[in-house]
Amino acid sequence: MNLRFCKSWKILHLGLAWLLWGVGELAAQPKILFIGNSFTLGSADAADRAAASGGVPGIFDRLVQAGGHANPTTVMRAVGGTDFQFHSGDATTRNTIASQPWDYVVLQNYSIEPTHLVDGSHSLADHYTYGADLYRRVLANNPVTQVILYETWSRAEAHALISGVSSSSSFASTAEFQ
Repeated sequence: MNLRFCKSWKILHLGLAWLLWGVGELAAQPKILFIGNSFTLGSADAADRAAASGGVPGIFDRLVQAGGHANPTTVMRAVGGTDFQFHSGDATTRNTIASQPWDYVVLQNYSIEPTHLVDGSHSLADHYTYGADLYRRVLANNPVTQVILYETWSRAEAHALISGVSSSSSFASTAEFQ
């Protein structure tokens, strides 16, 4: 079995289990917005299974229902290869945030942005700046929305970013990527 796929599902289950526990506290049909990129959409390799299921929101929806909870309203705004800066300036993302009073908004950033990696396009400073902007927009729309930061999983061990050496252009291991 593909190790990346196993780790992906493990992280998905661990991260969403916490969210499911909180959703169970809501009496009405919960409204959950997922904002992200291909890791939210579910694309490439084994993650194609997630895409066929409606990505992370589709999997989440089925887990909630399987747990006997109210059928949630799940909406996804995800564009492959994008980061918080894209979503912060994107009219469709901003309109989706403002479209209804969300109970939860799950934010997922470009996988390497909240790390030490320096690629010239992404930085930890951008992660904070644009993540904070999205957070403020969500709370301006509904101040009781719970915002959840969704950490993407590491790239496969064979990926070029996993070199065995920690540097400004690589990770020593998949564990360091997390």
